[in-house]
Amino acid sequence: MALDELLGEDDSRRLELTQRIREKYITEMEEEGRPEKTSELVFLIQLLDGMDKSVLNKSKIKIEDQANKSESATAQLIADVLFKHRVTTNVKRDVTPELPNDLPAPDVVEGELEQGISDLNYDKFTSE
Repeated sequence: MALDELLGEDDSRRLELTQRIREKYITEMEEEGRPEKTSELVFLIQLLDGMDKSVLNKSKIKIEDQANKSESATAQLIADVLFKHRVTTNVKRDVTPELPNDLPAPDVVEGELEQGISDLNYDKFTSE
């Protein structure tokens, strides 16, 4: 995918413009020799740093684009496999399932089925 498609035409144009300006200043400073003033040296380092960041960001965009394409292809492949091998689970039953009659009745203790808040404290609990 082209950088224009990822960033948009205006952003891509701005990025290329700033890159050309940075390259121009770096080339001019290299031709003049090592900068003598500290401010010029700091400016050169900032230009170089900006170039590095720009290149790294472009590579990140490319990597993320490739990862997105790969994930999309994988998702499509999985969807195709699932669609081809789907099992119908919505089978209508003629008979409603029921529990067998020979199950023993549950042992329910007093208060087990009550709902709401109980007024139980330690003394009442230990006495029961």
